[in-house]
Amino acid sequence: VPFDPAELGDACSFRTPCEGGTCLREFDSGYPGGFCAYVGCEVGVSGSCPGDGVCAPRGTRNICLSGCAADSDCRDGYACRPSVAGDPASVTVCTPACTTDAQCPGRGTECDTTTGLCVVPG
Repeated sequence: VPFDPAELGDACSFRTPCEGGTCLREFDSGYPGGFCAYVGCEVGVSGSCPGDGVCAPRGTRNICLSGCAADSDCRDGYACRPSVAGDPASVTVCTPACTTDAQCPGRGTECDTTTGLCVVPG
């Protein structure tokens, strides 16, 4: 199934899959409510992400995240921040930024306001 650019940044889970993309599930990745992403892009290469996606380095892989201009462009639990940590001039994307446990609907997770991720306590 090809990736639908309209799904980029949508909530996803085992029950609500990310067709053709990768679901960064809350329990596994800490992304509030899950995040439908596209994996395997090239940072700084125009057109390597579908739709308005922006390629951002995350850990050992590059993923397409939703591009944004302001926090209001992102869904609840996310904020508009530079795509490359430590580079305030990099293109901005919607990244996890939970502020309350209510933004972490997954079973057994709570908001870590330091990282903006939903985590399993303990």
